[in-house]
Amino acid sequence: MLSQGRGFPLMQASTTSILIALLLCSLSVQLTAQATYSKRYHFNLNSVFFTSIEPVSDSTYLVLGVVTDTIPPFWGATLSTLFDEQGNVLEQHIVRDPQRNVEAWTKDHRADDRIYKTGYVHGNGIGALLIAFDLDGEPLW
Repeated sequence: MLSQGRGFPLMQASTTSILIALLLCSLSVQLTAQATYSKRYHFNLNSVFFTSIEPVSDSTYLVLGVVTDTIPPFWGATLSTLFDEQGNVLEQHIVRDPQRNVEAWTKDHRADDRIYKTGYVHGNGIGALLIAFDLDGEPLW
């Protein structure tokens, strides 16, 4: 029943019910949310860009990225790092050539227990790059 001239009590009750329902929903999401971590990594490298993450098992993740120098000639390299579920570095590998860029920027493709990543090589010309990693992040070729 609507009041006469004093506002809309039915609408106020409805709004209150909606707010209570939203509050309960937000609390239930927080109680069931997955635990995360936030850490700062340096890797003793000048500049690192993570380009992709691949879950390897229930407790490990392979993160691939690109490393660049901050001094001329600014060569780049490809980085693979294996993390555990707590964010600790288990293994780290860098594919580098001192005479040219070796950068893999594309999305991963996983097949045959290997992770493939494409990119480019740039030095005395530009070429295509295909790198295969095992599930521990070790570059295979």
